[in-house]
Amino acid sequence: MRAATFTLIDGELFKRSSSGPYLKCLSESDAEYTPQEVHGGVCGENLGSRALARKILRQGFYWPTMRKDATEFIQKCKSCQLHTSISHQPPMALAPTQGALPFVLWGINLLGPLPVASSQRKFIIMTIDYFTKWVEVEPLAKITKENAKQFIWKNIVCRFEIPATSITDNETQFTGKSFTKMCEYLKINLRHTDVAHSQTNVQIKVTNTTILKGLKTRVEEAGGGAVGGRAPQCSMGLPHYRKNSYRGNPVQSLLRD
Repeated sequence: MRAATFTLIDGELFKRSSSGPYLKCLSESDAEYTPQEVHGGVCGENLGSRALARKILRQGFYWPTMRKDATEFIQKCKSCQLHTSISHQPPMALAPTQGALPFVLWGINLLGPLPVASSQRKFIIMTIDYFTKWVEVEPLAKITKENAKQFIWKNIVCRFEIPATSITDNETQFTGKSFTKMCEYLKINLRHTDVAHSQTNVQIKVTNTTILKGLKTRVEEAGGGAVGGRAPQCSMGLPHYRKNSYRGNPVQSLLRD
C-alpha cells in the first residue's frame, strides 16, 4: 500500500510538499531534538508555537504531531513563559499604516544602550518595511549621524533601491542636518513621529518588542552578559535575508518564501 503524499528516497521517508521541496520525516528522537535546536540553538529566536512549527517546515522537516509538540514545547520553556508579552491596552479600533508597494515605506528606530558586546557594541539600529515586514538589524558601538546614514545607504538603498518614505522617531541622529540633507538629496520623504502620537511608528515598536524578547531569553539562557551582538540572531525568525545556497537578491528570496 502506498500513501499519495509520502515517498521513499534511498530508504528514507519524505512527505511531498505543495509549495516546496520534499519534507524529511523525522524519527521520535529527532522530533524531540529539532524544536530545541530551532527554538534556542545558534539561529534560534524563541518563537511562538505556530511560528516555531512553520520554521521547522521551512527547514524541510515533518512529523505528524509537530504543531501539538511545538505548543507543548513553548509551554514548558521557562524563558518564554517568564518574558512573554502581556498586553495591558484596552481594545480599540486599529488604524494601520500600510505601504502601497514593497520596500517603499520604511520605519527606522534605535535600541539601547544595552550591555556591552564584542567590539564595544551596545546599541541596535533597525528598520522594517511596512508592506512585507522585512527587517534589517545591525549592532553599533555608537549611534552617530554618520552611522545612521551608512546603515540606511547599505541596508536599504543599496539592497532595495531608494525608498519613497522613511518614518523615524525624533532622535537627533534622524533630525540632524546631515541625515535630512541625505534624504533630500535622495528624494526620500522623511517623516518624524509626533511626540504626542508616537504610535504612528507602532510597527517598528512591535518589532523592537520581538527582538528585545529574544535578547532577554538568550541572555538568561547564557547566564547574563552582552546582548548587543546577538541582535541579528534574534531577528532570524522575522522576514530576513537568509544566507544559504540560494544566491538571489533579497526581493527574490522574500517572494520565493
